Amino acid sequence: MANEPFEKKNASYGALLSIILILAIIIVGAFYVYQQRIQKAATPIVLPAATTTEATTTMATSTAF
Repeated sequence: MANEPFEKKNASYGALLSIILILAIIIVGAFYVYQQRIQKAATPIVLPAATTTEATTTMATSTAF
């Protein structure tokens, strides 16, 4: 009786499968966020060029009565 092997009956793999599924979702999400960061860092930000001639012309015409 003391030397009998332990036999588990009705083994449920639900908990193990849920852990594996959750880990897979976390890994895929982390990969997605990493790719978004890399793509955002690689894309240059283009700012509109400042035009001084338009600003001075507008200032000069707006002060005349």
